[in-house]
Amino acid sequence: MKLGDLLNAKDATYRVAVTVQPGETVMAVVHKLVKHDRGSIMVCNDEGKLVGIITERDIVRKCLTSGKDLDKTKIQDVMTTKVVVAKPEDTLSYAINAMKEAKIRHIPI
Repeated sequence: MKLGDLLNAKDATYRVAVTVQPGETVMAVVHKLVKHDRGSIMVCNDEGKLVGIITERDIVRKCLTSGKDLDKTKIQDVMTTKVVVAKPEDTLSYAINAMKEAKIRHIPI
C-alpha cells in the first residue's frame, strides 16, 4: 500500500500539515499538539523548508526531565534536526522499515 493511499483513506484533518517555526516556544507547540491532536509537528524556517521535527517525546525527555521553562525554551533548542521523511509514493513497508532503522515513531509524509 502506498502512503498517499493510506492518507487519503484517513480523516481529512490528518492530511493537513501542521508546522511551527524554530523560534516558537515549547509551550506554544504543546498547545498546537493538543489542538490538532498530533504527537509531532514539523519545524519549518521562514522559507517553509523543513529544518526539524518536535515530538511529545522530545518535550518530555529534553524539557520536563531537566526542568526547562516551557514558556522560555525555544523549539530550535530541543527539536530533532535529523528528520527521516517519506513521500506519498513510498510504500507502507518502506516507512515502517525506515522508522525501525532510525528508531523513531513519527515520519512526515
